[in-house]
Amino acid sequence: MEDRVRHNLAQLIAKSGISLAAASRAIGRNHAYLQQFLKRGSPRVLDAAARAALAEFFQVPAETFGDAAPVRQPAVPLVGNARPALDQNTQTFAAAAMPRDVPVMGSTVGGTRGDFSLNGEVVDYVRRPPALENTNAFALYVQGDSMWPWRAAGSLVYVHPARPPRIGDHVVVEIHGDGGDDAGEHPCYVKRLVERSPRLLRLGQYNPLREDIVFEMASVRSLYRVLEWEELLGL
Repeated sequence: MEDRVRHNLAQLIAKSGISLAAASRAIGRNHAYLQQFLKRGSPRVLDAAARAALAEFFQVPAETFGDAAPVRQPAVPLVGNARPALDQNTQTFAAAAMPRDVPVMGSTVGGTRGDFSLNGEVVDYVRRPPALENTNAFALYVQGDSMWPWRAAGSLVYVHPARPPRIGDHVVVEIHGDGGDDAGEHPCYVKRLVERSPRLLRLGQYNPLREDIVFEMASVRSLYRVLEWEELLGL
């Protein structure tokens, strides 16, 4: 069974052109998860959540990766009024111990149109994870499904402005608005950083899968790295 699953996964990776690391992150696992599964046989069997997320990610029947049917749920439980956790099988963290003082600057849309704009307005306050103590971090709500299964619509993403993004990181990109640098509203996107040069910024998304979203650097006002849950919880 797992030989067939590995064969199917390898073919889909080759056909899509996306890296194993990017696919691993997209299903909520560490960057080496799928490489270790294919090359080292670890884990020996993909768990049901990974199978479901892969089927959803590649838009293929659930049987491609086994018998688990795709279940649309966030790869990581949300942090908000609910208790945050890495997943249902790992240690949970008491939200009550975390102050609710991280500003939510609004909602971002993970599509190719930035119809949410960062304009300085605070729409909510959410819990402050341990790794963000004494920082000027902020959060955003994600709208749309273009970053599923890494983040579902309605999920929070946390940003620490002092953490520089790296190739392969998930990022929030803020574009100059019509009013210039300090006036008006600034279109905002949640994507994955594929390539950066002095002239161009190339981004990717998961649903539909693409890595050809390009902005001229002259149009980019800010580029923030989204912190992953392991970082936020200090693991």
